[in-house]
Amino acid sequence: MKVIYIDLLFVTNLIPDYLLLRITATLLGRYVRQWRLILGAVFAAVCALPLYMLPMSTYLSLSAKALVCLLVCLVTFGRHKITAACTLFCAMSFAFAGGVSAVCWLGLLDGVSVRGGTLYANLSLPMLICASLLAYCVMRLVFSCGEASRGGRTAKVELALMGKSLTVTAYEDSGNTLREPFSGKAVLVLSPSLCAQLLPRDAARVLREGMPPHRCFEELGRMHPGVFSLIPYSTAGDGGLMVCIKPERMTVNGKKDPRLVGISHREITVNGCGAIIGV
Repeated sequence: MKVIYIDLLFVTNLIPDYLLLRITATLLGRYVRQWRLILGAVFAAVCALPLYMLPMSTYLSLSAKALVCLLVCLVTFGRHKITAACTLFCAMSFAFAGGVSAVCWLGLLDGVSVRGGTLYANLSLPMLICASLLAYCVMRLVFSCGEASRGGRTAKVELALMGKSLTVTAYEDSGNTLREPFSGKAVLVLSPSLCAQLLPRDAARVLREGMPPHRCFEELGRMHPGVFSLIPYSTAGDGGLMVCIKPERMTVNGKKDPRLVGISHREITVNGCGAIIGV
């Protein structure tokens, strides 16, 4: 009789589920707070216990798996574009489970099994982490090929602030997941020279002086209270603070959009665009 350890079954699914949710968020170009990713992974790992332990018919197992997928995506991503999130998360979950099944069938790993779409691996924790990270890297490489092929798209953005208006062409980049931490609003990153065209004359003068972000925010906030904010940002090789503008109106391809406008520290020249917008 095969002995199943509940704690090992939980951890075996917790780590891959967390990585799958991360790559889903990345490929969707969605910013998801860390606690929601962890909560979604914990919920998925808890649901994995009855899916693996209880005997189910094929149709019942698929129905239960689909329901769990929907609930996990609601917990992690919310209701916004839930269909796309569920579709991508389901596809990668089945791809991951299928890959593990193939490895087991070839006899490359002992003590690993998949039942009801749930993974169980009688492996040491370091081995499990290494295997999950390797699978994550491979799947991200494969799935990101389709996302990369969609690159190069642009969006027409119209901004209005204090009686001035500006129309810019923004480059659509799924890597721009910058959000204002309190409201959760997405941030369009705009070149400083274009921002100066949108701002009143006194605010544009402060922007051109090249002050550090916190000093610039203090001056701009004193001149125009409630219009500017200061948010943290990080990139692969940089990080710090960014001054943001709360426009009175923004439209993206003719549709109203609630984003903020982040003032870039350097000019943006991506494919002839002066702004970067997340997708």
